[in-house]
Amino acid sequence: MSKTSPVLKTILWILALGVLLAVYLLAVRPWFLSWGSTAAEQERPLPGDELVPNPESESTRAVTIDAPPEKVWPWLAQIGQDRGGFYSYTWIENLIGAGYRNATRIHPEWQDLKAGDIILFKPRSQRTGGPSEKDGFLVLEAEAGLYFTLKNWGVFYLEPAGEGRTRLLLRGRGPKLSFLSRLAFVFVFDPGHFAMEKRMMLEVKRLAEGRPGPPLWASVLAWTGFALAAAAAAGIIITRKRKWPWMALPLAYALFILIAASDTQAALVGFTALSLIIFGFVVFGRKGWLYLFWWWLLTFAVLLVAEDAFLMFGVVFLVIASGVVFMSLRKTAKV
Repeated sequence: MSKTSPVLKTILWILALGVLLAVYLLAVRPWFLSWGSTAAEQERPLPGDELVPNPESESTRAVTIDAPPEKVWPWLAQIGQDRGGFYSYTWIENLIGAGYRNATRIHPEWQDLKAGDIILFKPRSQRTGGPSEKDGFLVLEAEAGLYFTLKNWGVFYLEPAGEGRTRLLLRGRGPKLSFLSRLAFVFVFDPGHFAMEKRMMLEVKRLAEGRPGPPLWASVLAWTGFALAAAAAAGIIITRKRKWPWMALPLAYALFILIAASDTQAALVGFTALSLIIFGFVVFGRKGWLYLFWWWLLTFAVLLVAEDAFLMFGVVFLVIASGVVFMSLRKTAKV
């Protein structure tokens, strides 16, 4: 069988990347910019629209919550790194050691949200002593029980939906950017922000409705999947000649997260992710970049689609581990 020529391989790669790019720009990105919202909601004016009168990009996302606005507002009013968190993936937020925690109850002391407040997204600056716009989002407008607008984020708007339900709308409007900044927003910030914001909206919905989190068995499966992936990657790296010192990197990273954020889940994720990256280059050499590309696509898809990305990643790792074990046993049986 003749080998594919390098030129043909290059052409095929360019075509494949072109298809992926077209699918993302024409289908995936419009979907997540308008996730959950109706055409009417996307067109209607909302408070804060006047702050960016001619936006280069706009997102309007929505979710229906089976609880009245007065049950939803207290959860939103207490967001912030030093307050109730952002109800999103703390295991991602704490990869930088920020020490995020998500509230599981309403705190009366955090309910007085007003214009001029700073919603922290990182620990406050030690130089100024108090919160500043460098540390968080400035509250531009706030009407208790209805909406608040955050600078550099957008508006959180509650609308009664009848029968004791609420529509939670989040709108963000982006100003005009330079070409390189625009590329970074389109391909990095926008999908990442959607993954975190979607998780936030779904968690606010769950908390306001008073529903429990994932069952214990699902969490155990997810943790087991991550642990197996980490152990497998680390084991292969250690057994490779003169490659074991590389494991100092994921160990040091996990230790940093544990010390800075006291988050075991984030430490496990950080250790697993870095171990899998090192594994790719140790095992595949120069083709490690191709390995990382496919992992990036998988990560991208899971974060965009999953309601709980940690659980889905854990299941993916379990399936892969089970497949590897099955193939190994089958190969051994043939021998």
